[in-house]
Amino acid sequence: MRVGVGLLANGAAASEVTATVLRVTSSSGLRNVSVQVTFDEVVISYLPDELSTPFTRVRAASDRVQDFARLAAFEDVTHDYITGDIGLDEARHRAAAIPQTSTIYKPLLATAGFAVMGGGLALSFGAETIVVLAATLAAGLLVSIADLLGRRRIPAFYSQAVGGLIAVMTAVLVSLIDPTVNSSIVVVACIIVQLTGLASIGAMQDAVTGWYVTAAGRILETLMLTVGVVAGVRGGLLLA
Repeated sequence: MRVGVGLLANGAAASEVTATVLRVTSSSGLRNVSVQVTFDEVVISYLPDELSTPFTRVRAASDRVQDFARLAAFEDVTHDYITGDIGLDEARHRAAAIPQTSTIYKPLLATAGFAVMGGGLALSFGAETIVVLAATLAAGLLVSIADLLGRRRIPAFYSQAVGGLIAVMTAVLVSLIDPTVNSSIVVVACIIVQLTGLASIGAMQDAVTGWYVTAAGRILETLMLTVGVVAGVRGGLLLA
């Protein structure tokens, strides 16, 4: 269950989660195991024999992110256990410790990376220096605010809308400072930063492999977050 939830919470496709859990139970000598994966939930049921009551456990995968370092760590634990390199107790201990480990990149470094990405996008569109600087600052600001709102458990839709509003207001400020530059590039760069990674590989993999409910949930999530950006940009334009 820890492996299944860990994989789902860190961006793995439903088909991959199911296959991995079944490999773990099979290598443990358990048969008649059923695994059901939905958008944010893992259900594992084990039937020892036809006369016994099924043992079922359900656990939700909250705070889903795309953390490939933790995803690889869960896969390493699974591989080591299946191959017999580690025992059950050590595998359980390592699987339980993975969610507690800190991320490789600190929040400040990640924010700086997104900020540089915003400036780089503006530069790739041929923007002037003031527009590149504005896109860098706006991208860093919207990522910081999205992280702050996420910690306060505010839905991501609203953080996306706030990000779109920040992008437009920054573009308006640039236009007031220098009306001759193309300030709309700031908005374009910020939109790309906000939408980066939303259309996850997991959603497409679920759709291709037949996990349509999970795929539809992930694609709908991407659509709603995109609508949040559009709402923020539209609100900013009306305010401007």
